[in-house]
Amino acid sequence: MGLERRQVVLDLDSTESLDSAGLTSLWNSRDSLRELGGDVKLATTNATNRKLLEITRLDRQLEVFDSVIDAVKSFR
Repeated sequence: MGLERRQVVLDLDSTESLDSAGLTSLWNSRDSLRELGGDVKLATTNATNRKLLEITRLDRQLEVFDSVIDAVKSFR
């Protein structure tokens, strides 16, 4: 039996920047997981990434947390 993960937290703190391909991947991941009854949440304190999410308004479509722990807790 394979492990299925439908609740995913992506830690973006080690990511220097997100380009359009990265932003599209985040959006597509969200859509795919929601089709399966799951969701994706982001964790980052990286100011550049937070600004990109804000400018593209993805921060309104994807939940963004300051820590992985907070993002995991939000699934409960």
